[in-house]
Amino acid sequence: MKNSKVATDDRRVFPRAPGVLDGNWFGNGQRCRVTSLSVVGCYVETLSPPEPGTRGRVQIELRQEGTVLVPAEVVYKEHGMGFAVRFVDMEAECGKRLARAVEQLLGSN
Repeated sequence: MKNSKVATDDRRVFPRAPGVLDGNWFGNGQRCRVTSLSVVGCYVETLSPPEPGTRGRVQIELRQEGTVLVPAEVVYKEHGMGFAVRFVDMEAECGKRLARAVEQLLGSN
């Protein structure tokens, strides 16, 4: 079976910002670390990832933009490591804040 992470990497159109941000996953209410942030999704580091297709909300503490709460759907998981989400039904203002945060993170490297 082909690793879905590799397939996802090949199709990326939006830049992914490196770095680690604090957050929460409101699917099971657990603290997490957010990495690989883009305007369309991110990677959530946690020891107990939910199943692909699960919907929830990810709260991300953006350094310059404050905290955002974004509806998201799990795209794939890595057991004991974390999971990737795509943002869904995001409000326009939240998208603008995420875009500024990604730009800031990319500029700081």
